[in-house]
Amino acid sequence: FWADPSKQMAPKAWEGMEIEEKTEAVYDYTIDCLTKLRDAGVDVGMVQLGNETNGRLCGEKTWFNIQYLMQAGSRAVREVYPEALVAVHFANPESEGSYAAYASKLAYYDVDYDVFASSYYPFWHGTLDNLAAVLTDIAETYGKKVMVMETSYAYTPEDTDFFPNTISDDSAVTKSYPYTVQGQANSVRDVIDTIANRTANGIGVVYWEGTWITVGGDSHEENAALWETYGSGWATSFAAAYDPDDAGRYYGGCAVDNQAMFAPDGTPLPSLQIFNLVRFGNEPAIVADAIEDTALSFDLGSAVVLPDTVNAVMSDGSTRPVPVVWDVTEAELAAMRDGGVNVYALSGTADGLPARCVVSMEAFNYLTNPGFESGDLTGWQLNELGSADELYVEDKVTDSLGGTWHMHFWSAAENSVAFTLEQPVTGLPAGTYRYSISIMGGDAGETDVYAYVKLDGEIAATAPMEITAYGSWDTGVIDDIAYDGTQEIAVGISVQCQGSGAGAWGKIDDASLSSAG
Repeated sequence: FWADPSKQMAPKAWEGMEIEEKTEAVYDYTIDCLTKLRDAGVDVGMVQLGNETNGRLCGEKTWFNIQYLMQAGSRAVREVYPEALVAVHFANPESEGSYAAYASKLAYYDVDYDVFASSYYPFWHGTLDNLAAVLTDIAETYGKKVMVMETSYAYTPEDTDFFPNTISDDSAVTKSYPYTVQGQANSVRDVIDTIANRTANGIGVVYWEGTWITVGGDSHEENAALWETYGSGWATSFAAAYDPDDAGRYYGGCAVDNQAMFAPDGTPLPSLQIFNLVRFGNEPAIVADAIEDTALSFDLGSAVVLPDTVNAVMSDGSTRPVPVVWDVTEAELAAMRDGGVNVYALSGTADGLPARCVVSMEAFNYLTNPGFESGDLTGWQLNELGSADELYVEDKVTDSLGGTWHMHFWSAAENSVAFTLEQPVTGLPAGTYRYSISIMGGDAGETDVYAYVKLDGEIAATAPMEITAYGSWDTGVIDDIAYDGTQEIAVGISVQCQGSGAGAWGKIDDASLSSAG
């Protein structure tokens, strides 16, 4: 089975070997493989010592042992193919300091290699600027050649083989380019340009895996039989012996078929030409290639207004606004306005291309710093009416309802806890609103605690609240607050505790003022 940062198992035949024996096995195996290639007349220009060896290799998890295996492999390469480059390969260039640490370990153990290679998948591995910076640092510090050993990008968001894809419109990844053939070509072009022109000692880029296409069945069941019989896809059930937690559960199919450079029927995509085009140039007409997704948020009860234009991503990677027509009726927009908290995916057409808009109907919180996450009382007015020993904003996640901060109070003396915490609200449009705030605590004795709303300085509504025990949050809720848009409005909480002798204490968190729809 293959290797990646989480899969660095030893071959079955090497299980249980001590490091000395395994080192010898690596040397013998490498000699054997390369000798067969040489004797068959194969021109080997580079040999890689392991794959994405992020601190692990062939079952070893310490650099003290890993370096022995790398040294053995490198020695074998030098003996059979003296002119070949020896490469090491790592992943996750976005992980701050990791590549510098790997290079330092290799230098410390004097591992013999020529090329420091990186995986770079733009949807996972950060920016090209960062890639250039970390590889240039290694090239200049250690005098090594550098390259990208793996990269790829999706030419379509669609699944072509009935097996879910790593990259799609619903993936929680960075969408650096459109999921189109042009987007795929632009991604590869930019990676090559980065290594060739912005990275010291950059020597090349490898695309992986450009030929991993669907097997062509008409259903998942039909494909599954082919995958299992012929070993197509990323793994078969036989891989479970090596990787029971991943391959053993999800074998079959291919999660990157939409990142191949061939269509599902096997015909080459135009993006395959990119490797020649970066050498010899091309000046095609600049046209719209895809439409950027639009994301909008609206407060409950407010009108949903869709944009008249959206950004088209052009074939050269630039963007420009183009008119859009949305496939939605006024009645559907009204239903979204009145349908409560929800998310809607709308479609449309812009410059002949499909457009997509995600509309979130939210209970917008009009309060400033509603959970005290600023670490202070920004937005709030504290009015101390007693003589509490402690009354401040506290950073303690275990005592918070949401986030890590909350308002804390404590006092040892009876009848010393008395205060209001209030926030004036400005710029609030006329409408009907809902206010809530939460409290928990203990040792409070008799209490008088309530949430309140003030209009023009007078309390217009209250909601009684209780302090009972640690972790038992009580939320005061005031519904149907009618606001005409001209009044002065403020919301708050009033707290008075007799205390039961051990000191009244409590926490206040997660205030909200939102439209009632």
